[in-house]
Amino acid sequence: MALEGESAPTDVLLAEEAFGDIREMSLEDNCRDYHLQRGQVIGRRVMLFSSLALALTAVMAVLGLRSIWSSESDAPLQADEEASTDLLQVIHKDGKNWFTDCGNTYELEKVTHSNLGGFGPDAGAQDIVWVAKHMYRGEFLGYIDIVLIAKTPYSPWSDLSLNGMHGKFGRVALPAGQKLEAELTFLDHETKKPITLPEITMTFYDIDQGPEGSATEFVRVITPHKTMLHKDADIRVVEMPDGSVEYTATHEGNKEDNPLEPDALSTLMKERALAFTLDNSTKVDFDFGSSQGAFVRGFFFAFMNAINCHLVEITTTTTTTTTSTEYHPFPWWILAVIAAILLLILICILIRCYYRRLTFTERKTMVKNRFIRQVNRAAEILGGPNPNYNDPELKSILQKLNDNKQHVKALCGNQWVEWKAPGQCQVCRTDVDRKEKGLQCASGGHRICWNCMCHNMDWDAICEDELTHLKDDTDIYIWDCNQ
Repeated sequence: MALEGESAPTDVLLAEEAFGDIREMSLEDNCRDYHLQRGQVIGRRVMLFSSLALALTAVMAVLGLRSIWSSESDAPLQADEEASTDLLQVIHKDGKNWFTDCGNTYELEKVTHSNLGGFGPDAGAQDIVWVAKHMYRGEFLGYIDIVLIAKTPYSPWSDLSLNGMHGKFGRVALPAGQKLEAELTFLDHETKKPITLPEITMTFYDIDQGPEGSATEFVRVITPHKTMLHKDADIRVVEMPDGSVEYTATHEGNKEDNPLEPDALSTLMKERALAFTLDNSTKVDFDFGSSQGAFVRGFFFAFMNAINCHLVEITTTTTTTTTSTEYHPFPWWILAVIAAILLLILICILIRCYYRRLTFTERKTMVKNRFIRQVNRAAEILGGPNPNYNDPELKSILQKLNDNKQHVKALCGNQWVEWKAPGQCQVCRTDVDRKEKGLQCASGGHRICWNCMCHNMDWDAICEDELTHLKDDTDIYIWDCNQ
């Protein structure tokens, strides 16, 4: 759009005055733009809420329907004598409920420190510390700490992460041909002071050897103890002159003898397991390792009598000491009702709102007002007493203005180009003595400041140019809730 004559005022226009006309001129468009943006914000919130509501509705519906297919396994279980079924792992077999009874157990729960022999991966004390849960037939009796130290230097396996736990097992990994002289001590979990255990049983699992008798595993228990082995154990027992007892593998191992749970062993697994019990014990001294061979040997253990673990049926009339607890099933139907209410709310929202494509006029309004907000920001920066011409935000905006200089014509009819020499704005007579303040025409005879450039832009052409480059679909669709 060409400019009209030289009739502009001779005094310098302030930035606020130059842009005031633009803001007044676009008041209606700004209001429309506000509603469009509000529709987009509402749309994002509605879609987020809808997604969450649908997910929550699905979960609650599943939980609610659970009450329809609830089985007898939801009914209260009672074990014989003093067993507490709240902590029992119930096994369903032959139409009955059972639990595994291993007697007095210390179930390993987690490793709190691992630096056996000072090899890491943790720093500090040279030991491994497990937290163990003391259980007796399902009754929780408290926590203790079990600490393992290496009494003499040893050669660890390269992957120190193998030391600590594997599932519910304790584990120490050694290269074949190496031995660890170890000591176990027991600490109060809270005070960390040594304690004496009236009875504790330790089981080593998967005691076997490699091909052709290589890497034969052994465990030597030095502390006086009582041994439990399967009647057909694949373990050779040798009493040593110093009173210790050495247990050595006699058969090659395979995947069939690797247990998955400490208290669930097949016959073969029991044949290759060693359990020993200590009374009134404050510590346990023992060695374990293997003969020369290849690769790593993992030593798995737990603190229970895994060989004598057996299934006990959970009944309601086993002994006179059995107590009955009133059963109050959770009202799952409440969740189903809540799910239905949420779904109803969601349907109401979808009826109230709809997702639609913007009209050409609405899209044009959004582009125009977005551009005007950038121009107003430039006026704010340049209108200060000491403008920072190196402001990154200002540079970005001025680049945007430069990119649209073809939409304003000089008096001479030439195109505007980047400023090269000082002069006065052809409209407001403001000095244009820097490239940050405006442009000059291609012939060099006219200047225009940014304020006047924006005041005289061909906005329709700018918006159409912007729309040709618009690729973001979020500017094309809105969630309309303004019905």
